[in-house]
Amino acid sequence: MSWFASTGLFILVVQILGGVTPGDSAESVYSTWSIAHLNLACAYPPATHMHFPNAATPYASVAPLYPIISGVASAVLRIGHSVAFPSNAALGFHCSNAYGAIYRWSLHSDALNLTLQIAFLGWIVLMASVIVLLRSTGRGRNGWEAVTLLLLAIVPPVWMSVATDFHPQDLVTMACILFAAAYAVRGRWMLVGVLLGLAFAGQQFALLAIAPIAVIVPRSRRLSLFAGIALSSGAIDVPFIFLTSGRVLRTVIFGSSRLTIFGKSSPRASGGTVLFATHLQGDALFMVSRVLPVLCAFAIACWAWRRLGPGVTESETLLSLLATSLSLRLVFEENLFGYYFMALAVSLLCIEVLRGRLSGRVFVWMGMVTLAFNPIPWWLYLRWEARGFNLFMALPVLFEVIVLFAFFVGARRRQFRWYLIASSIIVALTCFPPLWGKAWTPQLAPHWLWQLILVPTGLMLASQSLRLAIRNHQSSHPIEVADTFS
Repeated sequence: MSWFASTGLFILVVQILGGVTPGDSAESVYSTWSIAHLNLACAYPPATHMHFPNAATPYASVAPLYPIISGVASAVLRIGHSVAFPSNAALGFHCSNAYGAIYRWSLHSDALNLTLQIAFLGWIVLMASVIVLLRSTGRGRNGWEAVTLLLLAIVPPVWMSVATDFHPQDLVTMACILFAAAYAVRGRWMLVGVLLGLAFAGQQFALLAIAPIAVIVPRSRRLSLFAGIALSSGAIDVPFIFLTSGRVLRTVIFGSSRLTIFGKSSPRASGGTVLFATHLQGDALFMVSRVLPVLCAFAIACWAWRRLGPGVTESETLLSLLATSLSLRLVFEENLFGYYFMALAVSLLCIEVLRGRLSGRVFVWMGMVTLAFNPIPWWLYLRWEARGFNLFMALPVLFEVIVLFAFFVGARRRQFRWYLIASSIIVALTCFPPLWGKAWTPQLAPHWLWQLILVPTGLMLASQSLRLAIRNHQSSHPIEVADTFS
């Protein structure tokens, strides 16, 4: 019942907020339609100079995993099959005219809207991974499983991946990482490698999970882990590399990045973060924003392995290590969007459930993420008249009411949760322009300020279980710790 209820709740939230929006769908729909019509060679066409509407501009492409899933679903549902797909002649030599021909086909077949609905499969896969994780740790098949799924369905960064932006591939990739964590707890390292390979074939931030797991895997099973990664990622990526004459290679290695890499430029990122303010460009920017987080994740895993040894593979500790590693993406990002916080938010919720309690700190942090990237589509005020804008501006007021009420209820019991007051002050200063003598406006605090607030606190929450496990291990094994430093 909780599976169906949480799925219905997730779909309801997305529909209330305007339904699945095109967002960055151009990164995946062209590949989806080519795969659905068995034209794999044109799944990743060369760049084109044709002018497209903003939502349909194919400036980048996602890795092959999600286009394969959505392409199969599109073929099964026969989306757009009422109109003949462009022929090889129409697609051009080496698919040189593919983007334009496929775009015109999508207009005549009205395939876009139905293709966007396939994004809900990302939720199904993510939900399944959480169920497997909970059941592998003894938290499933009871009330905890139901509560976790219902909460997960309303976690804003999760449905932002579908409702605000179009990045269901992030949901699928995070699901593969959670599946891998569940089987790592069971010690099935070959399967862990297969799942991590699938994650890498879905989105390149999976490297932030692959790096720490490569450190903590037992030495005798390391070959099995890497064999599984090579097997699954190769089975998905290698055929496209050959069929597209290598055009997919940049996407496979670097993802749908807008960075300028090795002299090959992409459209400039929207920016807004601390790193963006440094004006780094080219290879230096790529090294800082993509390579450095993976190196930091590797270093943290080495530190954790030295302190805990095999104990780092315990469920709560392992998930805390993965959450810490995944959150490093937010530290070194050039852009910042709400769905970027999805991996960290899902990890924090799962950690809370594995602990057997739900902390107010995590939910307050998620509430602040919601306000930083307010998901209410105020720009639809023409459809909602004034209600969309009013609801947009009412969200900070609702947050303040809930937080202050929780603080005073706790204070009556002599439980003073000062983080509630701190979050209330932050929201008051960042989300209420009249306090600064300005008119109400949807453009509130800059992204770099929210980054300085949300990322360090998110890192502290993510690493809490890992730090606690190390502290407990050191206090119970002081001699071993002394020997390690000697």
